[in-house]
Amino acid sequence: MTEAERPGGRETTRARILATALRLFGERGFEATTMRQIADACQVTERTVYRYFPFKDDLVLAEVRGLIPLLRDLTAGRPPGERPFTAVWRALRTLQETHPHVMGLLVRDMGERLLDKSGPGMQRMIEEFCEGLADGLRPRLAGASTPTVRLLGLPAGDAPQDAYGTRDARTAQDGSDWVFRSRVLASAAISPLLSALKTCVELPVAERTVDRVNALLDEAYTAMGDG
Repeated sequence: MTEAERPGGRETTRARILATALRLFGERGFEATTMRQIADACQVTERTVYRYFPFKDDLVLAEVRGLIPLLRDLTAGRPPGERPFTAVWRALRTLQETHPHVMGLLVRDMGERLLDKSGPGMQRMIEEFCEGLADGLRPRLAGASTPTVRLLGLPAGDAPQDAYGTRDARTAQDGSDWVFRSRVLASAAISPLLSALKTCVELPVAERTVDRVNALLDEAYTAMGDG
């Protein structure tokens, strides 16, 4: 019985291939690392690597996807008083500090691919990223006194009034309202990250550093008026 045929063996093999690939990418660079080298380092056939990851890009995308639940939890765990964009900003910085190799890969090797939304894999990953952010923001929105107050960052007494002088008093009982609003905010919150990556990718490779991305992230989220 092969390792892949044992209970849990397939997942173990997949995890080993992914970990090995990320190590080689860090040592040699994404472009310089071949699928054959990854297979040899894992002591599996090249066909096995392709079975789990049909394209080399999938190895990086799989790592990024694996961080989505962590980003969701980091966003949800930010202090209640933080505005939504600030919560996302701080969560992203924490994620970068704990997983710097991922940001390094995205900036140095994958930036152009990430920004090219024509690829279905990239598009799906960005959509999943946004949905993870929305899940992290939803409890924050549901905990607000009203949707309007939360989005505008206003004190409860400053909520807009309707024609009859009645303040917006919708509550989290309408679950679809929170789902929609969290998705809107998540889509807006990811734009500074993509803008920072795009600006960094336009720089010479030697200047594409994580520190540079962090500085651009700080500037981008500040420009959102929520820093």
